[in-house]
Amino acid sequence: MPIYEYHCHPCDKEFELLVRNSTKPACPECGSTKVIKKMSTFAVGNGTQTTDTSELCGTCGKVPGSCAFDS
Repeated sequence: MPIYEYHCHPCDKEFELLVRNSTKPACPECGSTKVIKKMSTFAVGNGTQTTDTSELCGTCGKVPGSCAFDS
């Protein structure tokens, strides 16, 4: 079960909750189900892309130094 971040409209509180997909989350502060799932900071990238693939690690495909394989 993943942890999601939510914002409650009625009481303007933000909270995290461990939920299943079928569960309708409720605000722990006011009990309202009028909540919106927020974009997790872990799900958001920095917006930069490396277009030159010669700069990427030949083993893992990431930027060199970001993994255990330094090329």
